[in-house]
Amino acid sequence: KCQLLVVQKNGDPIGGILIKFDSEYPRLWSIGVQQASDEFIRDGVVGALYYFPVTHLQQMGHKRVHFGATRSFMNDGVLNYKKKWPIQNAGFTNSGFYVRIVSQTQATIDLLKQRPFVYAAKGKLYGAVFIGSSESIDADDFKKMYKSYHFQGLEKIVIFVLGQPAGNLSQPIPLEFQNFFDIRGAGNLFA
Repeated sequence: KCQLLVVQKNGDPIGGILIKFDSEYPRLWSIGVQQASDEFIRDGVVGALYYFPVTHLQQMGHKRVHFGATRSFMNDGVLNYKKKWPIQNAGFTNSGFYVRIVSQTQATIDLLKQRPFVYAAKGKLYGAVFIGSSESIDADDFKKMYKSYHFQGLEKIVIFVLGQPAGNLSQPIPLEFQNFFDIRGAGNLFA
């Protein structure tokens, strides 16, 4: 139920992608780069592995392509690469991690601050970004967060303020970003 498309350089295979045909539209299922070569990646093999299957599938008469899933971390390389393409988020699955934070240690705080993630609530996707209660954010920070983390299909980016009990919620959201952000205390996230 798959096709293998291979990208070559000077007649030698340097990467490939499996296209799976077991659902309503074809899925770009798995890609690989020969020996994980940085040289081939710099040459653009990954872009070719996304571009050529789409043109191939268009020639076959397909109007939609599933680009595959990504991890839910908003700074994940695959997610950020896919955001460059004019694709839309087709939803989410129930697979993933359920996390319960049992204590507010420095290690936990550092993990949350360094790994913004996407989560599902009431059938919608939200981004979770964490800041300390003593940190301030300004209009430039909102602009950077929007550029880095927003993608089509994300309802809002929620900035959770770490602190006791609800953190500092005094940072105003600039008018141009009020539809894209929400600020909440993170106190109720800790068991």
